[in-house]
This record gives sequence, structure tokens and C-alpha cells, in this order.
Amino acid sequence: MEPLLILFLVPMAVGIAAVCVFHDARHASVAATLACALVIYLSLQWLDPGGTYTGLAAFLVLPLPLALALGAVIIGHGRSQSRRRHHHRDA
Repeated sequence: MEPLLILFLVPMAVGIAAVCVFHDARHASVAATLACALVIYLSLQWLDPGGTYTGLAAFLVLPLPLALALGAVIIGHGRSQSRRRHHHRDA
């Protein structure tokens, strides 16, 4: 149950919290990325006080939680509108 909580639910909660705190998608995504990395590292340290897991273990599992946190930010802000380029024709 703990891996499910740490790898899936906590990153999504971090992403949702970042959306609630920062109303700009760019700031929310940066905050979610940094907070998620810190939470994953601290949770591995908390679950293994003996020191079996190192920072390398946190680094190796980090892509999945980061993707979930950033996905929560993107979903929280809605689908971004694509920028349309207007082409001007010279006569």
C-alpha cells in the first residue's frame, strides 16, 4: 500500500495543491516538480530509516511521480490553447 501511496497518490495531490496555490500553469508546474522530488526523497528516507535506499533510489523512481504531478497540473489548468500564428501575405 505504501508504494501505491507514494508513487501515485502523493504526486497527484502535490500537483493539485500546486494548482490551488499558483494560478499560473508555469509556476504551478515548477512548484509541483520541486515539491514532488522533495516528497519522494523524504518519503523514501522516512520509510527506510536504516539507510538501505539512497538518493539514487529516489532519483530512479522519480520520473513516474513527476509525470503524475505534472499531469495533475495540466488537468487542473485545463487544456491549454494553442497559439495560432497569423501569416500575412505580401501582395
